[in-house]
Amino acid sequence: MNIDADEQLELDIDISDITGEEIRIAIRKQKNNKAAGSNNIQAEMMKESENTSVEVLHILFNSIWKEEKVPEQWKEGIIVKLP
Repeated sequence: MNIDADEQLELDIDISDITGEEIRIAIRKQKNNKAAGSNNIQAEMMKESENTSVEVLHILFNSIWKEEKVPEQWKEGIIVKLP
């Protein structure tokens, strides 16, 4: 297969802002009774205050989307060794 380096590839990708409804759907799909991340926020907490969660995450995610920069803290993880 030959690929011309100067050829533009057209992809049908939606690059519009993230909607509140997309965030709401993602929050509702989270599984309950799972360990919280490094921020100590559990899925149940986000679901309990869904409107506030959507509002805050909508602002945050669209800011990240526009700036194309993920917060450094999001690149960290916690690993727990189980016996």
